Amino acid sequence: MIMPQLKANERSEAIDLIKESQRIFAKNDFVFKEASGEQSLSRSGTFDQRANTLFPDVLYYVDKRQNKVALGWELKMPDTVINDPNFIAMLSTRQIDSKRMPLFCGILSK
Repeated sequence: MIMPQLKANERSEAIDLIKESQRIFAKNDFVFKEASGEQSLSRSGTFDQRANTLFPDVLYYVDKRQNKVALGWELKMPDTVINDPNFIAMLSTRQIDSKRMPLFCGILSK
């Protein structure tokens, strides 16, 4: 019988990162208190109207009830070309300012 081969993807890596983050936050007194994923993040009230909703892969919160988002990560697998001009242009539209959510790109490696 041939066994199916499992392959990691952004979603599976995000789940592992969230679980490990939650373990670390539970054992330590960090500014981050909780982690989650697969939630949309509204950007209403910003000057940039190109995208009013962000979909980060991982969210870190400063409160246990997940009401105050500290940061969001957009994860990419190692085969993502990070010096691609289109990828860089997409990231540059998400620069940090006082009215917007910080969004970071995490590069996964195993």
